[in-house]
Order: sequence, then structure tokens, then C-alpha cells
Amino acid sequence: MVEELEEKVKKLSPEDRATFEILESLPREKVLVMNREIIARAEDRHWCEERRIDYVNADILQIAIYTYRELAADGKI
Repeated sequence: MVEELEEKVKKLSPEDRATFEILESLPREKVLVMNREIIARAEDRHWCEERRIDYVNADILQIAIYTYRELAADGKI
């Protein structure tokens, strides 16, 4: 599992990689907020389809990146 995540991170665009690095450094309370939001969005087919994320084989890393950006833009994290 760790190796799979490392491979996905290597393939990220520079912008997505920078966002991932922010995600890794979030304090625990923000991680809990992110986890709830990621789960909700991973279960939202419409949200995934709008962002061209494969709903059936949802890529949690991509969902996390989009979720962080949206929450940050809204000032929620």
C-alpha cells in the first residue's frame, strides 16, 4: 500500500505534488476535517464526475488534492 502511494505521488504534476506535501503537514484537527470531507466526496458520484475522477475506481489521492484546494479556497481549512 505504501509503495503504491509512493508511485502515485511520483506521477503527480508539480502543482499536485505541492498540494500533497501540504496535506502531509496538516495538523491532526485539520486532517480529521479532511477525512470527513474526502469520504463524503468519494461517495458523491456527481462531484467525482465533475472533476473527471473515476467514481467506480476513485483515486483517493486525487480526491484529497481537490478537497484540500476547495476547502482552502473557501477558507475552511
